[in-house]
Amino acid sequence: MYDQYLINVHLYQDLPDSEIEDLYHTFFDDERDIDRIKFQNLDDKKGVKEVIKFLYAINIIDCLDQDKVKARHKWKLLGKLIQDRHNIVHRGDPATLKPDEIIEIIKSISKLNGNIVHKLIRFGWEESKKRHALLMEKYKIPTDHGTPRPVL
Repeated sequence: MYDQYLINVHLYQDLPDSEIEDLYHTFFDDERDIDRIKFQNLDDKKGVKEVIKFLYAINIIDCLDQDKVKARHKWKLLGKLIQDRHNIVHRGDPATLKPDEIIEIIKSISKLNGNIVHKLIRFGWEESKKRHALLMEKYKIPTDHGTPRPVL
């Protein structure tokens, strides 16, 4: 997917909003490969884990628990939960997870959500700081000890 993204960066560089075009054509628009992102297969090369890592440099497994072993266990449970749901809906199979495992992963999903939101806010803040620094340099706005002076 990264290789395709690099190709698209060059293909769409002259278009307005080229960053959006690059990502769109990397993830969604290919007549031969319609399902670029696979949300039901978490570990697939086109799965959620890889997309989040590619876009935001976030390893979502680490967001499930601070303990790496527990986080890995919860990740496997999440994969089983998605597979169970698929098998129940499409084949009428019974659930394979125990109720306490289902409760554990549902609680972890809430923690995952909170951690990802926190990381995305930090990511956005860092990007804003980079853009601000570029603008300060572009317009030659003086700074004191590395801290920009407000322009009134």
